[in-house]
Amino acid sequence: MANVLVEETYDLMKERRSDFPSDYRSTLVAEVGTTSIIDWQQVFKNKRTVYIYRLSKENKQYIVNKPIALKIYQDDGLFFTENENLNVCGIGETSQEALADLHLHILHFYKYYRKIDKEQLVGDAIKLKKLYRNLLIEEK
Repeated sequence: MANVLVEETYDLMKERRSDFPSDYRSTLVAEVGTTSIIDWQQVFKNKRTVYIYRLSKENKQYIVNKPIALKIYQDDGLFFTENENLNVCGIGETSQEALADLHLHILHFYKYYRKIDKEQLVGDAIKLKKLYRNLLIEEK
């Protein structure tokens, strides 16, 4: 049975090749640039770590249970801040804008994961719910 399938596959390939013009040339690129040509040391040389101790939005103030470490770096004229553990990042034209964007994301997900029932979550979302559950303390 397997030999018949192999023969049929080769016959089909042969038939399809006969549909190509005789002067057809492949347009495949011989060499493709990939991450091996990117100098990652150069990309992340200006990456620095900062810590968040307090967040605020509107009239509410939050104290962070444990300082949140953030990586800040610049690429293509934009600033990026990220925390891989919380699975959040912020983007802005300045480092302050990127930090403010990240603060909004952290507050959003803090409220989201506190409200949502664990039964509705799967995979990494369950882990994130545990992380966000006691992340912040609201100041009175």
